[in-house]
Amino acid sequence: MFCSVRNELFLLFPVIVILCSLSVPSRGKDTLTLGESLRDGDTLISKGDIFELGFFTPGESNRRYIGVWYRSFSTKLETILWVANREKPVTNLSGGALTLARDGNLIVTNTGSDVLWSTNISTPISNNQSRIVQLLADGNIVLNNSDGTTVWQSFDYPTDTYIPGMRVGLDLQTGVNQVFTSWRSKTDPAQGNFTLGIDPGRSTQLFVWDGEHPRWRSGRWNGQIFIGIEKMVPTYMYNFKLSNYDLEKKMYYYTGFNVSHRYMISWDGTDQHLIWSETSRSWTRFFAEPTTPCELYNRCGNYATCTEIDGKVGLEPLCMCLKGHVPAKETEWNNGNWTSGCVRRVLYKCEKEGMK
Repeated sequence: MFCSVRNELFLLFPVIVILCSLSVPSRGKDTLTLGESLRDGDTLISKGDIFELGFFTPGESNRRYIGVWYRSFSTKLETILWVANREKPVTNLSGGALTLARDGNLIVTNTGSDVLWSTNISTPISNNQSRIVQLLADGNIVLNNSDGTTVWQSFDYPTDTYIPGMRVGLDLQTGVNQVFTSWRSKTDPAQGNFTLGIDPGRSTQLFVWDGEHPRWRSGRWNGQIFIGIEKMVPTYMYNFKLSNYDLEKKMYYYTGFNVSHRYMISWDGTDQHLIWSETSRSWTRFFAEPTTPCELYNRCGNYATCTEIDGKVGLEPLCMCLKGHVPAKETEWNNGNWTSGCVRRVLYKCEKEGMK
């Protein structure tokens, strides 16, 4: 009897193993070691299955890019959070690879050995060290030595989207200002014209720049909100905080981890806060700045006010000079729409003397 039961269990053992393996969900790898490559079609998946790293194509083209996106919800092209080779795409479909090269750099190659992008780390790997690249649970790609030291991370090189955990900002000692840079268009992740970052003048404001020119500003941070963003209230759901920049010597904003919220600078120069709705299974805009002409930085010029015309989108605003001022250019006197600003109607005595 005992032998019969034992034999039956022995025969059932392979079936039990198969059933057990089917009941445990499999998860893709999240690391590459020296010499390993990620081919087009393969991906790295972070712990928790929130983020995925791999190749993608924006729009209808044959251009392929390495990027990070949300895996757990939404669609890939709606949530591209970071792009590596944004200036040099792989043009041969399925011919690209992401490789942790023998010199310790993470590289993107086209067919063959044509290097399109690299981490460009000059620090060599010592004889008793190795190196590994990992997609972390917060969406950060880190390149670590075997002793645990990080030699490169993607959070230091943002594209157009803020990911909670980033410490992107203004270095108060070197003056280096890390910024988010828009895509060139909806379907081209190359660097566009617009950037989003902290005011280099240390005013605690966020700025959007069009090239080198200010396009929009948030207003100062008052400890709870940016005073120029209308939908921000003291109980703002994102719980933004400003770094202790006196201690850290770096000024940046940060918030708690929440994958259902996204902050980005869009290809058309709009600072957006997007929220994922499980009900509609789509992203909705909580706020976007600027959306009206009068929100543009210094829209009417110095010493002038800007007024929307009946609140109608698309119509040029009405510019008016402050009391005691007139349009700087006579050709704009009756126009009501200018960017040259205003000057004093009657000059100060010192101004008159300076003109002599």
